[in-house]
This record gives sequence, structure tokens and C-alpha cells, in this order.
Amino acid sequence: MNLTRHWSAIARVSFALLGLLSFAAATGFARANHPSKAKHAAVPLSAPSSFLDEVSKAQLDAGQIAQAQGPSGPVSGTS
Repeated sequence: MNLTRHWSAIARVSFALLGLLSFAAATGFARANHPSKAKHAAVPLSAPSSFLDEVSKAQLDAGQIAQAQGPSGPVSGTS
């Protein structure tokens, strides 16, 4: 009976140490692989201004951009 308690105590301590060691390893891996802060300022993602100018010019030349129009007048169902 005493031997059983001894082995169960060893098992409990082993599981506790294994859990603690696993948690420490996971924390270490997370800190090593996750950046803590940005190393430089964020740059907005956008097209180069020369490209935007060319697209705008091409649309204006082709007549694809028209004046904004208001809604059409009221229409009745009778003729």
C-alpha cells in the first residue's frame, strides 16, 4: 500500500513538471516567433501616383467618366 502511494506521488510530480515544462517551451516558442512591435512605420498600400495619373487620363480621354446626372422625372403609368 505504501509503495502505491509512493508511485502515485512520483506520477503526480512528473505530470506537474511535464506540464510546467510544456508551458515554458510553448511560451518560449511564442515569444521567438511573434514580433513584439513594428520595426518601422506602417506604409499604406496604394498604387504608384504615376499609374493612377495614367488611368485617370485614359478614362477621361475615352469618355468613360461622365457628369453626374440627377434622378429622372416622375413617370405615370397612364398614357
